[in-house]
Formats: sequence, structure tokens, C-alpha cells
Amino acid sequence: MLTEGQGMLKKLKNRLRPQWMRQLGKRMRVRAKVTWLSRKHGLAAPVNNPLALCKTSDTLFILGNGGSILEYSPEDWKHIGERDSLGFNYWMLHDFVPSCYMTELPKFPVDEECLLHNLRVRQDEYRKIPIFLKDFERFPTRESDRFLGIFPPALKSNAHALWDVELEGESPARFEEQLVKLLAAGAFEPGAASPLPRKRATIFLACVMGVRAGYRNIVLCGVDLSNTAYFYHPIADQLEAKGLRPLPSFQPGVIHKTNDPAYGALTISTILDIFDRVVLKPKGIKLSVALKSSALHPRFPSYFQ
Repeated sequence: MLTEGQGMLKKLKNRLRPQWMRQLGKRMRVRAKVTWLSRKHGLAAPVNNPLALCKTSDTLFILGNGGSILEYSPEDWKHIGERDSLGFNYWMLHDFVPSCYMTELPKFPVDEECLLHNLRVRQDEYRKIPIFLKDFERFPTRESDRFLGIFPPALKSNAHALWDVELEGESPARFEEQLVKLLAAGAFEPGAASPLPRKRATIFLACVMGVRAGYRNIVLCGVDLSNTAYFYHPIADQLEAKGLRPLPSFQPGVIHKTNDPAYGALTISTILDIFDRVVLKPKGIKLSVALKSSALHPRFPSYFQ
């Protein structure tokens, strides 16, 4: 715990230190942390272009946890299964096993308990695909170390700790400015040796990973945003019968927190709109949503409807 005097000294130091130097220092600290933790816990080696490990097509389906996932037809799942897919967070509660999987470090004990339990139940299937762990920047090293210590041992050899760093600022103008600089610096190219930029929601990071891997089409599935429903709540009884544990809902309000301006003007809708204009369109990449029911439609076209 910093004393009042130490806190004031730290703030003064940050003001006097050039912004580029502060950002570079943060990036290097995160990289060192990820490298050390990966070696200590026997994870797969960190990679700068993670989705390249499972890329077999030009289309990437990003599988979110929204309630609309239950509306997909068997034909839709067959179509998705013939292409690449990235499931994240509580996707392991769905029968469909994606090409790769990503999760954030849990914030709360109940979240951690459910996440690790479900991964243990599905470990025979999920040990066959790359697993990406994100958000090491946001947690103290000792907390990240503790989490990896209890991560399912059977999944460690195919789990990669991501080198991702949160972009600074909360205004759309500041966000766009940073994207322009990152694009010019080659941060979205396959060979980029720089951290993956992260902002507000896992969806943005997943899209960045898709761009860096060279996908031409990115489709957002279960990214509803207009409500707080999750696909696993209506089928909770079925999941529990399989030994799985659905996470209780912590979402306040009636729209998803990442798209609620009450929690910041830079909503995920705004983020994706700017990202599409500054990065995706100039690179000839098409971003779609699976269904018209997404709050991102009609800004982004629907894929299945």
C-alpha cells in the first residue's frame, strides 16, 4: 500500500515522464511477466500472432455468449464447423468445440470456481485446441501466479499467455488516434512483434487477433449487446445434469455493460465502428454479425439472415 507521499511522488513522476516512455515501460513489464509466468507454470510459449496457430480458412467466427446462440440451426453450426472459430469465456458450456478458445483471468471467486470447474469437465476436448489466456496486465503478478497454479494441469501445455495491453484514454478521438498510429507502425500485420491492443471488451481483442492472423471475413456470433441474456441460463438444468456449472448473471441494467454509455462513452459499438473505419476497411476485411438481432446491426451486415 502506497503512503500519501509515495502516491503523490508517483503521480508527479508519471506527469514528468514522456507518454511514449511510460507506454513502452508498461509493455515491457507485461511482456516480462507473461514470459516468466509461462515458463514457471509450463504453459505453451507466448506467441505474437496467436490465431495463426489454428488458421485454416479466410473466415473467422468469434463465438460470444449472448442468448441468440440458441437460435442457430444445425445447418448454421455445420457451416461454422467448416471454418475457423474462436470461443471465449464460458463458451465451454456449449457442445460445439471451437478451433481455439480464449478466456480472461477471473475477477471474482465464484467466476474463478465456475470457470476452472467447467474447463476440468471439458478438458479432454479442450486439450486438443489452442487456449489463450488474457488480461495479465490487469492483475498483480502474485494473483496471476496463484491462478495459473490452480489452472487445470491437463490444459497447460496447450495454453498460451497473451501479451495484450490496454489502450489509454476514454474518448473516441483518443482511441482513433491510437489506432492510426498502431496501423502505421504495423501492429496489425502477421509479423508484428508488439502487444495485442485491448479495449473495454473481449470482442475487440478477438477482432484484433483475427486481423493480425490475416482473416478476410470476421463474423461476430452471440454478440447481442441489446440485452443481458446469456445462452447458458435457459439451459442451466441441462448443463448441470452434465456436471457443468453456469455462471450466475452479474450484468446490471437491460443492455450489456460493454455497450452501456453509463459505464463510459467509448462503448464497444463505438470501438468497433472506429476500428472498422480505420483498420478493417482499408485492409479489405469484412466484419459481420451473425443475426440481425444484434445491436451492431445494421451498422454491420448480418451473415445468416
